[in-house]
Amino acid sequence: MSLIGALNNTFAGLKDTEARLNVTSQNVTNADKAGYTRKVYNSEYSTTDFSTIPSGGSIDAAFYDPYLEKAIISDTSDAGKNSTVATYLEEYANNLGKISSQSTISSAIDGIGAALDGLSVTPEDDSLKVQVVNEAERVAYELTSLSSQIQDLRARADQEIGNIVDEINASLKRLDEINVQITLTGSTGRSVAELEDQRRTELQKLAENLDINYFIDNNNQVNIYAGGRPLLDSAVHELDYTAASNVAGSVLYPAGFSAIDLNGTDITTLIKGGELAGLIEIRDGYLVEEQEKLDEFASVLMDTMNALLNEGASYNARTSIVGDERGFAAADPLGGTGFIRIAMTDTSGVVQSFNDLDLSGFATVNDMINGINAAFGGNITASLDVDGRLNLVSNVVGQGIALNQLDSDIGGESFSMSFGLNNMFDGDGAEDITVSSYLLANATNLATTRLSNDPALVVGDVGIPPGDGSLAKELNEALTTTLSFNAAGNFSAQNETLDKYIDKLISNIAVRASNAKDLAETTTLVLENTKTTFENLSGVNVDEEMTNLIDLEAKYAASARMMSTIQQMFDELINAVR
Repeated sequence: MSLIGALNNTFAGLKDTEARLNVTSQNVTNADKAGYTRKVYNSEYSTTDFSTIPSGGSIDAAFYDPYLEKAIISDTSDAGKNSTVATYLEEYANNLGKISSQSTISSAIDGIGAALDGLSVTPEDDSLKVQVVNEAERVAYELTSLSSQIQDLRARADQEIGNIVDEINASLKRLDEINVQITLTGSTGRSVAELEDQRRTELQKLAENLDINYFIDNNNQVNIYAGGRPLLDSAVHELDYTAASNVAGSVLYPAGFSAIDLNGTDITTLIKGGELAGLIEIRDGYLVEEQEKLDEFASVLMDTMNALLNEGASYNARTSIVGDERGFAAADPLGGTGFIRIAMTDTSGVVQSFNDLDLSGFATVNDMINGINAAFGGNITASLDVDGRLNLVSNVVGQGIALNQLDSDIGGESFSMSFGLNNMFDGDGAEDITVSSYLLANATNLATTRLSNDPALVVGDVGIPPGDGSLAKELNEALTTTLSFNAAGNFSAQNETLDKYIDKLISNIAVRASNAKDLAETTTLVLENTKTTFENLSGVNVDEEMTNLIDLEAKYAASARMMSTIQQMFDELINAVR
């Protein structure tokens, strides 16, 4: 081999070793950089008549396994979804409290029971009536507070859906930019390995928010799909979403929330993974079910207590009775049957006047109002107020109004119940349950007994006996009586007591939160194991790289010495020629 050939070969080896040194140094420098994978310099060789020498090369990833990378993407989506669900359920479970807590609906129900138990023995004790009303307020407060917390969590999830959609769109734009950079960089012959690392990191960030399918095409461009529809191909297809301005129990998907739109298609129900799926499941699934269970409890509680209390009469009869049920109109058909007894009593419960009215004789609400006014000759004024509530007002000083339902029936409810004249609670469900305004104004109006239904009752008889706590006893017993609950949320229809139902509700969300936490921990552990496997195969081992550096430095030094030796030989040859 000529000296020129030896020089070229040595120089080529020197440049090849230098390239390897640079790559190895880069590995050591970026060993702790997130998403960085070990790079190698793959030499290319050319063959001459005398030898094969390095003629360049490329910087590539030391390890590439598309199946393992796809496993990371899938595991990332699962962990993102389950962690989101677990976080929200744990927060709600903590809000609901534990069965043993003294600040829960369960303990408030117990408080009502204890007060009613005492009141049934000493119905004249106004302080116990106040206690019953206070505990009823506490139940209503717990229910409305929990409902508010549920809707606040749903609203927060909805707002976060909007934020996640923005993050997804930002990731898609970034991946599109990386596609362009890979094309431009590759066209110049430079390495795209660093860009591929960036692409892998951005894909994982995207997968944390949304379950995706993707593939790398023959031009090294990533193509991404969600729900079978393209998010990124030759262009970015952004998601579109507008968060709701107000979230309440009546706001449900799809009518109450906007669609997560992809090119004009609602893909909300097609999203199965990532934080976005978890937020949708919380907003439209778990928390809706929890609200339904609270509403069912509130409905049964109100119906049970109101039905009983509407049979009663307070010892000091009320001089003004305003119904809780709104929206009645004078022309509404009454559709009533049976009799209702309306009496006027003095402060000792003695009947001053009374009438048993046949409801079947009144075709409309207005007919009934006129019938009451006519029966009492102006001593009682019956009317509908601007809200469509039935009002009964005594026009006689020192006389109040008391009712006995007898066999009255209007749409399956007693006369008083149908108009809400003597309710304990008012409202449509857990979101708006309140203690009736007349009890809040004066707790002594709480009925503990009934107006006499004696057919032989005459004016001058005691119609509301003092010291009778029979109704208070029935109200207390109703709290521990097995009642019928409709299917609600993840609960099937069942027969249960009020206190047991709420205990089931509390324990069930604790179980759901615990299961969600276990699943989140499991899927997170699977993700970490998959990442660890990938990092062990693709990551940088600094000790190994330092060993490589020492070896390459030795080779570089040897090549440099060879270059020096050849240079000396050239010098001696030139001197000899001279």
